[in-house]
Amino acid sequence: MASLFQRIDVRGVQTRVTLPADLTAGVSVSPSSASQTTIPQWLTLLFSQPRIYVSDSQIMLQPSQGEAVAVQLQSAQLENTSEQHQLSVGMQLVAAGQQANTLRFVLESNDLVQSPAVDFYVQANELSIDLLNTVRRLLPGVGGLNEVDVDQLDAGISLWGHWENGAVSRLRTRLDINSLKLEQPPPFGRLYGGSGVF
Repeated sequence: MASLFQRIDVRGVQTRVTLPADLTAGVSVSPSSASQTTIPQWLTLLFSQPRIYVSDSQIMLQPSQGEAVAVQLQSAQLENTSEQHQLSVGMQLVAAGQQANTLRFVLESNDLVQSPAVDFYVQANELSIDLLNTVRRLLPGVGGLNEVDVDQLDAGISLWGHWENGAVSRLRTRLDINSLKLEQPPPFGRLYGGSGVF
């Protein structure tokens, strides 16, 4: 598809998206030859434009339960060539009563339209309890997020990976922890009324 514009600048977009009760339903966690991903026509049109830049915009994500989470796009840039597509996003997640959390991610693909496959990078320099609670609010059905009570967290995290055929096929993580404190469960003796000596 031929390019319609040399550059598209978008500012001040405000929109709201209602999330399904379980975002993870039907999502594979390993590659499957039977799982194929098709690209909508409107995305094909976007991928044919040389450069699209979005700034000063906000997306409200409304979970099935609880208050909405604001995604404040500081900058989002999509660059397309005949050989590569790259999306770079700097944003903040803001939930009611919590501090804003800054995230950055980059998506790259060599041939996204014909053979959907994406290399991705996600960075959160300030991994905090507020960010963890915000992710829990958006992804209530993800196992492991609600199984550990964190009392104190000061860390940074980076993720590198590859997504293809509807699944993550490669994932590498770097976690820099300054401080971490988990809430201790009550002693067994308190739970069962015993002495706590086994």
